[in-house]
Amino acid sequence: MIDTISGPVEAVLAKQEAASTMVGEILADLDGFMELLSRMSGSIAVESAGVGTPQFDRLVDGLQTVAESIGAVKQVLNFKGGTEIAILEAEMGSILNDLLESLTTGDSAYVRDLLSIHLPKHLEEWRTEGLPALDRFRLMPPDQPL
Repeated sequence: MIDTISGPVEAVLAKQEAASTMVGEILADLDGFMELLSRMSGSIAVESAGVGTPQFDRLVDGLQTVAESIGAVKQVLNFKGGTEIAILEAEMGSILNDLLESLTTGDSAYVRDLLSIHLPKHLEEWRTEGLPALDRFRLMPPDQPL
């Protein structure tokens, strides 16, 4: 009887191991991608004419990719907790809402401030706090509480 159970259990464990490895690779890729987006954001702010350009569109697409990737990582990990992650997600939403509002109202000074200071700082917080928190969760034994 134990032999008939061990095969499926081993298969499940192998899938979990593969998923954990994949998530680790995604988190490492996100770290580098966030660094690139941070530099891109600062560059757009310095150029002042960057909003509405292909570079700005790539920044927005990149931020969307980051959000989708973090959501996918959380789903694969079955991540339910983490105040730190919830705060970072809320802050990102706030920055993006402020950016949209500033673009709509034509407040170019605040747009530059968001792109040169707030967004790069926030992406750095994700890199130093958020991604490592997700990675720690990935490496936790399944029966360990948050």
